[in-house]
Amino acid sequence: MRRIIVAVTLLLLSLGAWAQYADAGFIKRVGTHIEMDGERLSPQDQAALLADIGGHDFNAEWERARKGRNTVITSGVGLVTAGVGVPILVKNCDKLNSIVNTHNNGGIPTAQLNFGPTGNGIGLALKF
Repeated sequence: MRRIIVAVTLLLLSLGAWAQYADAGFIKRVGTHIEMDGERLSPQDQAALLADIGGHDFNAEWERARKGRNTVITSGVGLVTAGVGVPILVKNCDKLNSIVNTHNNGGIPTAQLNFGPTGNGIGLALKF
């Protein structure tokens, strides 16, 4: 059991250290906007970037996810207390993150390995 804990700890530490050395040209999502090299892209630059990621145009998908996220945030307390807003917000943020990750991986969709709570306790979840 101790070996498993040590292995998982080392894996998590190495992923954190690796993430610090992202290459230039990598993008990140800040809200519903994209930043490259620490600077926010203009709407025209963002549209041009999303127009060709691995030969696929992600502008329409980005816009749907952006509108869905903003709708939940502007609707505020009503949707959250109804229990509807949080899953919609999470789904749309995941979609935005997925588009950014696809760009950063050269147009290849990625799998994600997450550690945290699951339906049966705490564990690892692999998302494709």
